[in-house]
Amino acid sequence: MSNQRREFLKTAMAGVAALSALSALRAGSGYANTGSKPNILFITIDDLNSWIMGEQRHPLVQCNNIDKLMSRSVNFTNAHCAAPVCASSRAALMSGVAPHVSGLYTNAQSITSGKRTSNAHEVIKDVVHLPQLFKSNGYLNMGAGKIYHRWVSDEADHAKHYHSFMPELIISKEVKAHGRGYAADKFYPFPINNPIVDTLGHKVGQSLVAGPVDRETNMFDKKMPDELVADWLVEHLDSHQSDTPFFMAGGFLRPHVPFTAPQEYFDAIDIDKIQLPTVDDMTDIPDYGKAMALGFIPGGDHNAVKELGEDYWKELIQGYLASIAFVDDQVGRVLDALEASGKADNTWIFLTSDHGQNFGEKENWRKMCLWDESTRTPLIICPPGGLKEARDCSEAVSLLDIYPTLCDIIDAKQHSKVFGTSLMPQIINPYKQRDEPVIVSWHYKNYAVRATRWKLIQYRDGSEELYDFETDRLERNNLIDKPQFKMIADKLRAHIPKSPSLPVGMTKWTGDRLDTIVGELRGAI
Repeated sequence: MSNQRREFLKTAMAGVAALSALSALRAGSGYANTGSKPNILFITIDDLNSWIMGEQRHPLVQCNNIDKLMSRSVNFTNAHCAAPVCASSRAALMSGVAPHVSGLYTNAQSITSGKRTSNAHEVIKDVVHLPQLFKSNGYLNMGAGKIYHRWVSDEADHAKHYHSFMPELIISKEVKAHGRGYAADKFYPFPINNPIVDTLGHKVGQSLVAGPVDRETNMFDKKMPDELVADWLVEHLDSHQSDTPFFMAGGFLRPHVPFTAPQEYFDAIDIDKIQLPTVDDMTDIPDYGKAMALGFIPGGDHNAVKELGEDYWKELIQGYLASIAFVDDQVGRVLDALEASGKADNTWIFLTSDHGQNFGEKENWRKMCLWDESTRTPLIICPPGGLKEARDCSEAVSLLDIYPTLCDIIDAKQHSKVFGTSLMPQIINPYKQRDEPVIVSWHYKNYAVRATRWKLIQYRDGSEELYDFETDRLERNNLIDKPQFKMIADKLRAHIPKSPSLPVGMTKWTGDRLDTIVGELRGAI
């Protein structure tokens, strides 16, 4: 950190009375009352969209514990992922390296590279990832749950970067049978009934299902995986007696598909009060956008949901809301344990997700597209001890900004490939404007350039979408062909990466699944 930056932080923190919880922070080097570096509690929640925050809040969402955290935090209501899928988003967040630099664009690239398994540490190996950063700065690293795509680390040798970690769950064959073959170790249990399989006969895309699960017959040790993750985090917060600062990463799996939780969480969501979103007219959406929205089920996810009927659509939304309420309780247990430990006054809390989730908007039913429902995530940052009242920041920010923010907090040197910009100015003053828009990538050479008011989407064939969020929050009116907006589009277009890396494993561009789908769409016309 430069002397100029250090002095800026010191002066600003001391001068902003509204953020009195930060006034004791000596810029980048800890707290005046303890002389120690702050602890970091870093919580990620899989597939949690913006339904818990700001103007996007769903009227039926229940998240009392996260609400309590937001009541004393800086809440970034316009935060976006680096890529709308687990592996590339998490790799970018943990390394600070954007997908268009690393070439890690999709989940598939993190699973295999030829016959050899690859991971984020291999693909992005010339930089310091967050666990390495904290360990090298004298922190005790602890981790449980899904932090990278596979678990606390994509590497088999987790101990290389964590002092203590929860092993990935190993589920019995009997319990896996309920998962019907879909990532059962992480995302079990499935509901017993699955209309995607049982009614429509599809095994591909079968994860788009919701329903309660029974503790006695469906769960390992009568607990959901997230309950086991919360158990581990609570135990280690309770037992941590050292004065050594800690970096504790906790990754919760719900509300990722399948949308399951114990029965009581479904009972708390009145399905009769669920209103279905309006499905947008797709006539002004380019073919690549339509291809992204199809999903995995043959014939398209949206067509499958329509075939099963509006009641099924509502069941999926109910399941998602039930899953949010369930994971909120697990987060609450961890936050209560932090408070009981006596370390909350010297602990920064970060809570976020890896991307959003669609529920039929623009006929999309997962994430994996460049519209806001998929790219926008919660981002909640609570300074040690919390603020006297919540502060909301509506500036467009990226999850890539988390890495440099943490570097500022612990006064650590960040590597040269960090793509984001520290959020500390917005933590100090949530109304401070940001100069750079957010860049979101999905597959090779497809981008969203998201500014606070405007968004440009550009697909690899040059087709585009442009939206004004001041008048069109739901992205229903593509303005790209309106000549009065040409200057705005040009300004956003200037931020699109000029020389993006090829996808991992490619030495020359040979096309991908999206090209195949677009070809099929165009051939059907």
